[in-house]
Amino acid sequence: MKRMIQFAKIEATGNDFICIQQDEKEPFSAEHEVIERMCNRHIGIGADGLILLQPSEEEIPHMRYFNSDGYESTMCGNGLRAAALFAEVIGKRCQTPTVMKAGDGIHRVHYHSAARISVEIFSAQKQEQIDGAKLELPPQFNVLGKVNTGVPHLVIDVGEALKELDVQGIGRRLRNHLMFAPEGSNINFIKSLTEEMLEVRTYERGVEEETMSCGTGVTASALLFRQHNTKMPAEIRVMTRGGRLTVRFEQDKIFLEGPAHVVFYGHYFI
Repeated sequence: MKRMIQFAKIEATGNDFICIQQDEKEPFSAEHEVIERMCNRHIGIGADGLILLQPSEEEIPHMRYFNSDGYESTMCGNGLRAAALFAEVIGKRCQTPTVMKAGDGIHRVHYHSAARISVEIFSAQKQEQIDGAKLELPPQFNVLGKVNTGVPHLVIDVGEALKELDVQGIGRRLRNHLMFAPEGSNINFIKSLTEEMLEVRTYERGVEEETMSCGTGVTASALLFRQHNTKMPAEIRVMTRGGRLTVRFEQDKIFLEGPAHVVFYGHYFI
């Protein structure tokens, strides 16, 4: 007999997720073949990833995140914002300020409203300098570097080429470049709009295509852009195909803020 799984479909600036509350009596097994099928947009529900919200040893909500290829990843910035909304609507909210656990640690989460969810993003202290010539990129492209904001991200300033850029083709090639082996890297292409505003397009590892938005990618882009910016703004607004996000720098902490909303609830049989 097939088992029925209850879920919520939540999007966060176009990054969409299947959200499931772990059932302690009948746990969701999180087999990668099942998750891959659920995330398939033709034969499943369709999503960039799956979020499994479960208890943790610290007695706070724990977000386990799986990419659409079915494999677990350490962190997803927009996914954490979606998980915060999911925790709110199913009544699992923690004490203020809310904290949630992800694969890379315990994050502060400020749930103001569905239109404004702010999550703490961790960043490696060391950023890698990358030689753009080794990536065989056009000379006008400026590689700002590579940084881990929960998952690895390469950031490239492509300027006015961003609108018509072949993100799928270039992103796939760079994601699998030997320089980033064996784990690969997410690839972000940016355009500076002002000293405090960016436009970003991201090719996501694990989804293996351009997504409408990528929270850790937006954060990595804002972080490296800021380091190359003499003004060093405390807040950077970022435009993505799925909407606007804000990255805030508060002393040694970084926060990603933006909206999320429940698209629908449903049942899936496995």
